[in-house]
Amino acid sequence: MAEIMAPAGGWEQLIASVRSGANRVYFGCGALNARRNADGFNNSTEVIEYCHARGVKATAALNILLTDDDLQNAAELIEEVACAGGDGIIVQDLAAYRLVKEICPKLPLHASTQMTIHNVEGALALEQMGFARAVLARELSFDEIAAIRKATKMELEVFVHGALCMSISGQCYLSSILGGRSGNRGLCAQPCRLEFTRNDGKEYALSLKDMSHLAYIKQLAELGIDSFKIEGRMKRPEYAAAAVTQTLAALNGQDPDLSLLANVFSRSGFTDGYLTAKRNESMFGHRVKEDTANTDKVLPTLTALYRNERQQVPVDMALTVKADQPIALTLTADGQWVTVAGELPTPAINRPLTEAFAKECLFKCGGTPYLPQTLTATIEDGLMVPIPALKFLRKEGLEQLTNLRMAADRRETKSYNLVDITPYRPMQAMSLVVSAQSVEQIEGIHGHRVILPAKEILKNPHCAATYGDQLIADLPALSFGEGQWQSMLTQLKDDGIKTVRVHNIGALWLAKQMGFFTMGGTGLNITNTMALAEYQSLGLDEATLSFELTKDALQHLGGDLPRGAIVYGRLPLMRLRACPLKKGNACGGCNGQGSLTDRKGITFPLRCTDRQFTTLYNSVPLYLGDKHLPLDFAVVELTDETNDRCRQVVEMVRSGRKLDQPRTCGLYERTLL
Repeated sequence: MAEIMAPAGGWEQLIASVRSGANRVYFGCGALNARRNADGFNNSTEVIEYCHARGVKATAALNILLTDDDLQNAAELIEEVACAGGDGIIVQDLAAYRLVKEICPKLPLHASTQMTIHNVEGALALEQMGFARAVLARELSFDEIAAIRKATKMELEVFVHGALCMSISGQCYLSSILGGRSGNRGLCAQPCRLEFTRNDGKEYALSLKDMSHLAYIKQLAELGIDSFKIEGRMKRPEYAAAAVTQTLAALNGQDPDLSLLANVFSRSGFTDGYLTAKRNESMFGHRVKEDTANTDKVLPTLTALYRNERQQVPVDMALTVKADQPIALTLTADGQWVTVAGELPTPAINRPLTEAFAKECLFKCGGTPYLPQTLTATIEDGLMVPIPALKFLRKEGLEQLTNLRMAADRRETKSYNLVDITPYRPMQAMSLVVSAQSVEQIEGIHGHRVILPAKEILKNPHCAATYGDQLIADLPALSFGEGQWQSMLTQLKDDGIKTVRVHNIGALWLAKQMGFFTMGGTGLNITNTMALAEYQSLGLDEATLSFELTKDALQHLGGDLPRGAIVYGRLPLMRLRACPLKKGNACGGCNGQGSLTDRKGITFPLRCTDRQFTTLYNSVPLYLGDKHLPLDFAVVELTDETNDRCRQVVEMVRSGRKLDQPRTCGLYERTLL
């Protein structure tokens, strides 16, 4: 039976999830997890021991992007989780992946949804890397999940209840660029939940309802999904208890009480738009006064769901009562056993001990996680054992069994060294790479490498001859459905294109399989030296660093992989599959271009890519063309500029002049939280 993976944002939420019937919990420890504002835990060992004593698995979340300054703390956390017998660790950053491989290869690696695994290629890449499980992107349809399930033997985990991010996970930079609080670092300020208005006046155009896929959970189980995940480490214990209870009911074939769950927490109800592939306006919603009032009414009624210890660990008992030797009780659970001894039995005066009486006494395990199953009794005739003596055996035996279970599955760790990082210094002067959306934008711009969308190159066969080896094909950042990247790459190869830019680990894996030289895009989220080295070992030939890097972090990166950064361009703040521009159920006559306006009157452009996904761009361009950067190449990222403007921008970057329009330096000269 598939497991229920429940949130544990703090001790109360942990207890609520376990006592309500979760098979596994996920938790964060310290600051290195994607919910740094949750109560969290200071010691992962205590969490793991609590869960293991109750037959529940515990998975630690190390699911953020790391800087070089984080690597020591990350290594110590991994070692702690492994030594405590943790059942897995969820990672986003390839540095965390590498540390787990070095410190404890037997600790199961789970790929966070922040890794944007949304197609077969991504799953196959992870499987080859040795991941035990992938937490799939929340934006997938049932058919897309089925295709991934068919292609890989790796465990798959899907979200079935809780909040939906507007952006595809791992591809959101709105909070960090607007306020310095990075969602990729666990401190998202949720600016998308504020008022963003569409051109036609529709409000809250970046706020989705919460998901609930509980009505489809049996179908997902039959498909072969291994784990059903509930979002909510920032929510109250009553929420965790209610969500686990109703998920368990759904798995057992009962109708889940979605009305109850909506009252516990919702944003004007729930949506199943992604799973059913009905991505329309009905998916959008925000929290209103009625939602809050309903929550206030229902929460006090839910504490009963987790008030008492859940008796969920089957235990068998064997009692031995013989003359002239201490009474003994052996308790066995999940193949682990303990034997405790008590006092000597005495000759019975009136009522000798019977098996039925012993069972009645020993089976009173309320208030513990143990559920008695069988009693094997060997009792010699004519002997008596006081009730307190039997109670002592039960209490002492269960305590020892609990201690044994808490100490089980501890793993050995290996020593590791975080080598001193020598800041990278390019051997040659920084070159320029011009990335555009159309051939027309770059007409007359020569002497630099050029990036064009793969489809634009395929529509304009002369590009290959015009630019030769200077031409780089930009694969779409996302590819939902089977074979789309592969089809593009096959055609590009036939046209003589040798280099592609990739923004996803699945695209990198496929491009290397097909023999391409690869440039990593910013969607790979490279923020530390170890991740650079790990991508290099996977075949990446050069990397565009994350634009969430500050000046200090960028300048101190080590390694020897050639690298660059965006020095001009409207940054992609979000990649969206639920398009805010869509009206009704279809795209209609939409030309794929629009904008949203925030509560301050600032406008953010939206651009659709092949009706696959939409990108929300920043209101003003990033510009670092007047900065000295220790890079091999600088990327000029053009979106909707005219040809004349493209030439002007390239010239300003080339000459190191200041930009002649409002700009942002992004996080380069700020502090990233």
